[in-house]
Amino acid sequence: MTTVKVAPEGNPSRAQQVATGQKSERNDNNFNLRVPRWILLALLGAFAASCVTFVFYLQNPRNNTQMVPNAAPRPQTEQPAPYCGNARDSESEYPHVIAIEFGETYSRVGAPVSGGMEIFLNDGQLQTPNYVAYTDEGILAGYNAKEQALDNPKNTVFDVRRLLGRKLSKDPSLQGDIDLLPYDVIIRDDKAVIKLHINGKYKFITPEEVQAEVMKKLKAAAVEYYGEELNSTVITVPAYFDDDQRQATKDAATIAGLDVLRLVNEPTAASIGHCLNHLECSNADCEDLVVVYNLGEKSIDVTVSSIDMGVFEILGSAGERSTGGDDLDDALTKKVIREFQNKMGNLDLNTAPNIIESLKTQAKRVEQRLSVEPVATIQIDEFSLVITQKDLESLHKDIFDGSVNHIEAALNKAKLRKTNISHLILTGNPTQVSKIQPFLEAFFDGREVRSDVVSDRAVLRGVVYQAEILSGEARTDWIGAFDITALSLGIETAGGLYTTVIPRNSVIPTRKAVNVTTIHDNQSKVVVNIIEGERPFVINDKVFGTLELEGLPARPAGELRIELSFEMHLDSVLRVTATELENGKQEVFLARSDLHSRYDGIGISLDAVIMDAEENAEQDYKQWAALDKDSIAENGPEYGIVAVLRDGEKPIRWYWREEGERGYKA
Repeated sequence: MTTVKVAPEGNPSRAQQVATGQKSERNDNNFNLRVPRWILLALLGAFAASCVTFVFYLQNPRNNTQMVPNAAPRPQTEQPAPYCGNARDSESEYPHVIAIEFGETYSRVGAPVSGGMEIFLNDGQLQTPNYVAYTDEGILAGYNAKEQALDNPKNTVFDVRRLLGRKLSKDPSLQGDIDLLPYDVIIRDDKAVIKLHINGKYKFITPEEVQAEVMKKLKAAAVEYYGEELNSTVITVPAYFDDDQRQATKDAATIAGLDVLRLVNEPTAASIGHCLNHLECSNADCEDLVVVYNLGEKSIDVTVSSIDMGVFEILGSAGERSTGGDDLDDALTKKVIREFQNKMGNLDLNTAPNIIESLKTQAKRVEQRLSVEPVATIQIDEFSLVITQKDLESLHKDIFDGSVNHIEAALNKAKLRKTNISHLILTGNPTQVSKIQPFLEAFFDGREVRSDVVSDRAVLRGVVYQAEILSGEARTDWIGAFDITALSLGIETAGGLYTTVIPRNSVIPTRKAVNVTTIHDNQSKVVVNIIEGERPFVINDKVFGTLELEGLPARPAGELRIELSFEMHLDSVLRVTATELENGKQEVFLARSDLHSRYDGIGISLDAVIMDAEENAEQDYKQWAALDKDSIAENGPEYGIVAVLRDGEKPIRWYWREEGERGYKA
C-alpha cells in the first residue's frame, strides 16, 4: 500500500536548483563575470542543507507518497474545503477517523489531513474493487481477487452490497439478484449465504464476512499511513438502504475491526462535498434546495435536500436498483449484438468469444464518435450497421424517462417544484454521467449541473469532511446531515388503534414520547406492539416488534402512568424505552433490523403504503368515528394499554388535508 496526498489544486512543482561547484560565467562580447568566493560557498552550504532536509523528508513514512510501479492513476489534486466557523480548541476522543466510500463495485478510503483530503492507495489504485477470492492458499481482496475471477468464478465473490441484510420473505426480488451471480448462493434463515468449495470441502459464509475482507484492506491502507492502529470510521451507504442493510454494513465493519461512528447517506455526503466548495453557502447565511442525482453502476438515486444555516436535511428521495450507468454503456452493445445475430443467421455467439469482443469494441468506438458526429458506422467483414445520434438517444430513452420520473417523485415527496431547486448535483462515473447530464439540465429548464467537484469525488469529499468533524479537526462550529422518517412510527392501543408517536417526515435525529396507562385493574404488565404505517387501525399497518414491561404495582385501571419514549438516531436504530413513572422500572426495545422503510428510498412497498393510506382515508375515518370509544378499554386485551394526555398536551382530533392526506392533529 502507498498513499496519495491530495494537495491544493494548481500548486506548481518547486523549481529544482542544481549547484555545479564551478564558477558561473557568461560570455557576452568577450565580457567575463567572476563570482566572489564567499557567494559560491554560501550557495554550496545551502545546497548541502537542502539535501539533508530532503533525506529526512523521505525517511518520514507520512511523506512517502511514491506510486507503486506501473500504477494506473496519477495523484489527483483537490483544494482544501473552505470553512464557516472557528477552529476547534478541544480535542476529540477520536484522534483519527477514516472515511470509507462503500460503493457498488468499488470502495475508497480517505481521511482529512491539513484541511484537505488524503486518499490511501491499495495496490497502487485510488479505488478498491469489492471483490474477495477464496483459494486453497488463503483469501484475496481487491484487485488481486478481481484479476483471478475468471479462473476461480465459483469462489470469487462480488456484488455483495446487493445481498447485505436483505430477507427473502420481505424482498422476493432478492432471488432474482441471486440468479444473476456466477457463484453459488443459498437461502438460510431467510438470508443469502455464499457457498464456497475450498480444499475439497464446502464452506458457507455471509455477505457481511465477505465485505469485511474488503474493509480490512481499506483499514490496512490507513493504518500503514498513520503508522498506528485505528478503528474509528464513517461509512457511506445508499439512501435506499433499509435498517437491515445498514446494520449489516455495520456488522461487516465490526468484523473488520472498525467502529462505525456514523453511516452517511451517499446523496447527503455528495451535498456536503459540493457545498464545501460553495462559498456563499459555506458562510452559513443562505439557504439552498438541492437535487442530488446519483448514477450508480446498477442503481439510480435521487435525493432532494435543503441546506440552511449549515444544516443539511434530506426532504425526500426516490430511485431504483435494477437500472444504472452500466445500462447506458451496454445499450448500444446489446443492440449491435442483436443486429449481428439477425443478419448473420444462426451463428452461436457463445462459441465465438472473439466476435463478441470485436462487436463490443466497435460499439464503444461508435458511441465515442457519435458524441461529435451525427452518424457512425460499424463494419465487421460482411456485417455493416449505421447508427445515428437519434438511435443512441432512443436506446437510452427508458433510462432518461425513468430518471425524470424518479426526480419528480422525490420532488413530490419534498413538496417542491423543479423551479424551487437552486442546484443540481450529479454523482457517479464521469463518463456515464456525461451521457445523461444534457437531458437532466433540459428537464430543469437549462439549469446547469454544478461542476466544482468531479462527479465521482463529491461523495468521498463529503464523508471525509464528516470524519474531520468527528475527529475534531474541522474548523467549524457545527454541521449536520439529517434524514427523515419515511413512515410514521407508533404503538398499538386498545381497540386495535394505531397511535402515532413519531410522524412521517420527521427530521432525524428525533425524540418523541407518549404516556399510556393500563386498561384493567391490577394489571401486572403491559404489552406494547411497535407499529410503522399510515392507517389508523394496526390491522392495515406493520408490527415490527413487541416490548413487555412486567412487575407493575397493583393499581386500579387508568391510574398508572407509563412513558413510552421513541428515539431515532443517525445510526438508523429506533430505541423505544418504557418507563413506569411511579417506581422507575424500565424496559428497552431496539429496532435494529425490521423498520425496513425508515428511509424514504426506492421501495415500491413504501409508495404503496402511502397511496393505500390516501385512498382509504375517508373509509378509515368513518370506521374510526363509528367506534364506541367508551367500551374500547373494557373489551381490550389482557395486557392492553390506552394513550393518556401528558402535561400540556391537547386532545387529538381527526383531520385530512385538501389533497387527501390523513393524520392526527392537536
